[in-house]
Amino acid sequence: MSLLSLPPELIRDILHNLDPTSFYNCLQTAKIFRQHALASTSLLHDQLARIPGQRILSDSIRRDAKALIKLFGKRATQHLFHDVARTADVHVWEAERCVDRKLSGILRWTWLEYNWGRIRLPAQVKATEDTLLLCEVKEKAGLINLYGIREGSPRLEHCISTDQFSRYLYPPSENVPTEYKIFKIAPLYAFDDVLNPCLQIALLYGPNHDSRDEESMPWKLFHLALDPKLQGARILNIYTIVPHDGDVFMDMAFAVDGRPIIAWSSSKSDPYPSLCFHHRVTIYSKEGFDDDPLSTNHHSVKLTMLSTLEADKPLLNLTKISVAGRYVHLLAADSTIPALTTKLLADRTLTEFSRRVPHLPNILEAFPGRTLAPSPLAIHHHHSVQIADLNNGNPTCVNTALQLAITRAGRFDPRKRKGAFLIKSLQYPNECHPWALTEDYPNLNHVFVAELAGLPDLYNLSSLGLVVATSPHAHRIAIASWRTLLIYSLDPRAFLDPVFSLSQLVPTTHDTDNADKDKRAGVPGDYAFIEGCGWQFYGNCGRRGECVVLEPVRVECRGVVYGLEWGGEEGFV
Repeated sequence: MSLLSLPPELIRDILHNLDPTSFYNCLQTAKIFRQHALASTSLLHDQLARIPGQRILSDSIRRDAKALIKLFGKRATQHLFHDVARTADVHVWEAERCVDRKLSGILRWTWLEYNWGRIRLPAQVKATEDTLLLCEVKEKAGLINLYGIREGSPRLEHCISTDQFSRYLYPPSENVPTEYKIFKIAPLYAFDDVLNPCLQIALLYGPNHDSRDEESMPWKLFHLALDPKLQGARILNIYTIVPHDGDVFMDMAFAVDGRPIIAWSSSKSDPYPSLCFHHRVTIYSKEGFDDDPLSTNHHSVKLTMLSTLEADKPLLNLTKISVAGRYVHLLAADSTIPALTTKLLADRTLTEFSRRVPHLPNILEAFPGRTLAPSPLAIHHHHSVQIADLNNGNPTCVNTALQLAITRAGRFDPRKRKGAFLIKSLQYPNECHPWALTEDYPNLNHVFVAELAGLPDLYNLSSLGLVVATSPHAHRIAIASWRTLLIYSLDPRAFLDPVFSLSQLVPTTHDTDNADKDKRAGVPGDYAFIEGCGWQFYGNCGRRGECVVLEPVRVECRGVVYGLEWGGEEGFV
């Protein structure tokens, strides 16, 4: 028997018991289902209750079936209840086997994080969007291909031949490019031509591990401009870097002013190597020009170690470096919480390392600590909160930030939490200043507000670890492990803004119901919105340890996920 041939009462009863994803598909596929929905506002209210969103609706919406259907479709799309798993891998492009997957990846320029003022950005860049280029390295073939993502497919924009670098590599009298290999490709924000700026990247060349004179051979850093007219790259500068003996390259990033910052790990020959293992962060500065006859069309500049820091104790699992404003962080591959942090001072020197706490306490109350992530997902400023028990009743501003923390410290320690969490950080500034996105605050209060469910076993990960990416406005979080991709949908305002989360500004005329009044009021005196944070907005989700549990959309990818970036709020690469 066909479903459409059933009596209307049975069809409506079935629609009442459908999950939101199935109900959304029914509205899109059959006219009779949409007619049933238009004839029953109670059906639409039941389905809206199963999706995150404001629970108090205005009179113009709550009694209008067409408005309710429109609202349901909008919320279902926003929170991924529209069968998004079937649309994954819509555009699939398989790389060739000769591609070096360790060096290849996605280059990202995030323009919103910096205040460029009157600086002119490249012509192909939109200041409101991130710029993504897919980097494909074929080292044996001597090619670096850079693809732009257009309409879901990669389009070749720049092709760089590595043979043009061989004549500049050490020693200059011999053309032996096999002595060197590429260690890192990173994006830069510096612009050489103010009138006609181009995207810029840096290539770090170092000696092969099997090179006989590895310790005596310097490293070379090539500063390139991606000129769209040439469809290639122009060499702007060539930097010479001489590391310490025994240094092993870990990662490289760039400060906003274009200075390279390299993290090294070292384990010299010693009967007890674990005792002398250390990490070093070095920022390099221009020292002078080389007497190089080949440097007629570019600057060949020596880089000197302007400031070098060594960690006082060994941390063997650090693999990544992150630069946020004036702070340099070292992180492990399986965590978003920095293990070591240092600060870049005004004179371009570095302060000593500060060791971070890599674990999270398994408590329900707010706990003290410093900033948990290099940059927060979202921030909110409560202006001039006036509460009798806060600052003697004087108007006080409260800053809150939402941060993503992933940790697996303390596997068998019940006092430490394991997993991925959204943590709300609280700050009470002395003056009316918003939260600085690139600042590392030492004294904050943190409280758990959400847990990301469905993660793989954090103690049985591949060597790639977890690949984490957040959309520009933090409405999507993607976490990949090997071939599995988890996509989480969230609205940061539900955890930061009580006015939005509790529907306090929704215009209604029926507030005679005591339940609606209680929903709007929240907890008296909770000026930081930490009591029941997000519970009402995410009323359809479960809770664990007073945290909202966010379930992911699980996508099985066709290949192993090496890199992941969001191009917008809905599409990722």
